[in-house]
Amino acid sequence: MSSLQALFAQSFASGAREAAPDAPLGKMQREAPKMKRCVKLLRADGNRCNGELLASDSRVWCKKCRKQKVKEGKTEKGKAKKKRYTNGEKGKAKKKRYKNSEKGKATEKRYKNSDKGKAAEKRYVKSDKGKAAEKRYRKSDKGKACTKRKNAKTMHRLSRSLGLMLAGTHENPVSFPKLGLFVDNADAQAHFASTFAPWMHAENQGVFRTGMAPNTVWQNGHRIPKAWYRHDDEAEVKKCWSRTNLFAQCAAENVAAGNRNLLSREAWLALKPIWPKQCNGMTDEEAWQWASHNVDNATRAKNRKRKREATTAPKQQYESDRAES
Repeated sequence: MSSLQALFAQSFASGAREAAPDAPLGKMQREAPKMKRCVKLLRADGNRCNGELLASDSRVWCKKCRKQKVKEGKTEKGKAKKKRYTNGEKGKAKKKRYKNSEKGKATEKRYKNSDKGKAAEKRYVKSDKGKAAEKRYRKSDKGKACTKRKNAKTMHRLSRSLGLMLAGTHENPVSFPKLGLFVDNADAQAHFASTFAPWMHAENQGVFRTGMAPNTVWQNGHRIPKAWYRHDDEAEVKKCWSRTNLFAQCAAENVAAGNRNLLSREAWLALKPIWPKQCNGMTDEEAWQWASHNVDNATRAKNRKRKREATTAPKQQYESDRAES
């Protein structure tokens, strides 16, 4: 073994000498550019990214974080890229898959039931786009079929018949005389005239139009909403369309109320003889809580949901079975 080999072996056996902490910096260390740490927060607890960038760089995020920012669509470049992807075939297919998934349906349901979702829906319905969509739907075969089913219901047929009687244009009213409620057009007109507010008269009965001011036209109103009565029961129909329940109501108020209760507790209790049969067996306080919270509206909404689910379930099962076969 040569003297050089022996020296190397000795150094290897004893281990490399550690550099002194106060040893002067080497050339590479002296000439290395100054760096600064990325300020991107990775977590809410304040943990920052360990990436670095030149101290002279005016940016504060490292290259990796900037790239991620573009990917997430948080920059102009990223937004443009995200928009191209969203409007492309892959983006649309992905959105459709998510929308049809259980998670997507749950998300959409939460949004629709939120204040933000309800406000957005209201704005859309009033917008030109929403009005155009509604007009197209009414003219479509599906929309016409829906309107036909709606108009065939007893509640809507009675409402239409009473409107003609009040206008004096019903040539041969049958339903109301048969139910023993109004004899003829003049009888119906006389009853509503007895409930007129000072601004009402026979000539300003009509349809409410969007933007119309209150106290402009009146309609046949129901003190207890007509939707709360079951129109497959004649006794319920007579209570709903009785003189006690019918009155001349401001059209704007009527439209705004919809199927909601507008009565005070005292007014509700005074109408006890014509309460809907859902209130049978209830105490006065229980019936008032039922009416003041519009329980019937919530119940009918649940029934509609169950009906939709029962209708779509066989179809989904059929499609699943077909896919497996």
